[in-house]
Amino acid sequence: MTATSNPRRRRRQQGTERPQIVFVHLDLGIGGAEQLVVNLASASLGPSSTPGCAVDVTRNPTSPDAEDERSLLDAAVSIYTTHRSPTHCFDVVRPPDGILASSVQVRGAFLPVHVPLFLLGGPRV
Repeated sequence: MTATSNPRRRRRQQGTERPQIVFVHLDLGIGGAEQLVVNLASASLGPSSTPGCAVDVTRNPTSPDAEDERSLLDAAVSIYTTHRSPTHCFDVVRPPDGILASSVQVRGAFLPVHVPLFLLGGPRV
C-alpha cells in the first residue's frame, strides 16, 4: 500500500489534526464492559501509552509497515461517564496518575443508578 492510497496517512502527512474518539459508558467501574472501553481507549492513544493493554495495537510487528500502522492510532480520546469512583476503577482511569484520567469526563451524575420498574411499565413495588 502506498502512502498516497491510505487517506489516514495522507491526512497525517498534510499536518491535519488528530482524530477525536469519544467513548460513552454509564458507570466506569471494574467490570468486563469497562475493561473493553478502557482497552479500546488506551489502544486509540497509541503504542507508547498502552502498557498492559490486552488489545494488540501492533497487529504484525514484523511487517515493514508496522511502525506506520501504529502511528495511525494516535488519537485524542474522551471518555464520558455518569460515575467514576477513584477507589473502584481501573488504574489507567484512576485520578490523578492514570494515563486516561484526564480524558474521563463525569457528566450526568444526577441520573439515577436504578430505574424503578413501574417507570418501565412493570409492577409497582
